Amino acid sequence: MTEKNTMQTVHMIVSGKVQGVGFRAYTLKFAQQFNLSGWVKNLPTSEVEITVSGSSENIQQFITIIQNSPSPFSIVTDTKIDYIPYKDFLNFKIQY
Repeated sequence: MTEKNTMQTVHMIVSGKVQGVGFRAYTLKFAQQFNLSGWVKNLPTSEVEITVSGSSENIQQFITIIQNSPSPFSIVTDTKIDYIPYKDFLNFKIQY
């Protein structure tokens, strides 16, 4: 495997105007587009939490989209990103 195709898992906390604006639905759309697995959910702090697994190349593209506000109504002001041990999920889903 080349370095860019290494499988990895990323945990993200996204801040800004990210609840009530379709952010989770757009996150799901882009995760599926990049063949990523994991989940997204709203936090009581008005932030959104994302855990996503897949190829490092696809995850980097996904992170770029998230940092640039994937929903036309969202405004991302901060993204905390932690690379955690790889975990294989069955699919990508919205948690409630």
